[in-house]
Amino acid sequence: MSPASYREVLPAPPLRRYVECYWFLRARRAAAPEPQPILPDGCMELVLNLGDPFRRCHEDSRNAWSEEQPSRMLVGQMDHHVTVRATGTVDVVGVRFHPSGAHPLFRFPMAELANELMPLEDLAALHDRLGSESSTEERKQALDTVLTARFGNAAAPDRDFERAVSSVVRAEGRISVDALAAGMGVGTRQLERRFRERVGLGPKRFAKVLRFQSVFRRAFLDERPWAHLALDCGYYDQSHFIREFKSITGRSPSALFTNESALTRVFTRRRRLSGSYNTSS
Repeated sequence: MSPASYREVLPAPPLRRYVECYWFLRARRAAAPEPQPILPDGCMELVLNLGDPFRRCHEDSRNAWSEEQPSRMLVGQMDHHVTVRATGTVDVVGVRFHPSGAHPLFRFPMAELANELMPLEDLAALHDRLGSESSTEERKQALDTVLTARFGNAAAPDRDFERAVSSVVRAEGRISVDALAAGMGVGTRQLERRFRERVGLGPKRFAKVLRFQSVFRRAFLDERPWAHLALDCGYYDQSHFIREFKSITGRSPSALFTNESALTRVFTRRRRLSGSYNTSS
């Protein structure tokens, strides 16, 4: 993919309890676009593709194939990478929810969408409106209008649960499930059910994703060897770090960072507009 223009914008204040940011990605048509990995980051996203289609790439021991992605979709929580390929001009608008921010709007168990995506045909009007408005500010206003109306009927947030999710985020995944459950005054099984329903991943898997993403933030700021970064990010040792990294990305840290793609780069936690998100008390 040609050099991409990527920008994040905060939503209107009433939406910030639910939405971390809106993001806007544009790139000119590439002559020979290569498949690119997108990595899990602990958030669900509403994605509206206003450009040419993306294709999601699959591979097993015998075959490799791809399928066209919907132009309007809700992307569930992920705990491993997916690979996509641009087919032409890139013009994508995204709504990045806080880890538990999508549940009050969509009101179904978020675990049903883990590592999956759901087409959203009812957003055709918003999709067309965004396509007719080229500036980021105009598109932001359209998103604010539609989402404010929709969140007006959202379920009331569970403040105790929000604080528990915030604890995991602030700790970058370096927190035990037992400590988290004790802090909420619930058992670990009940905590697991709540996380699966409202975040989409159980607390242990969610913490694993955040710990993995903390590597990118530290690697961006720190040039020390991987062994030091692994310990800083809460891994037992370098081999533990490399093993988990490969299970999520399908490749070693050195291989990924050496040949890092544009999509991989913009969808990691090096820098996020809202910083440590979902930290309302």
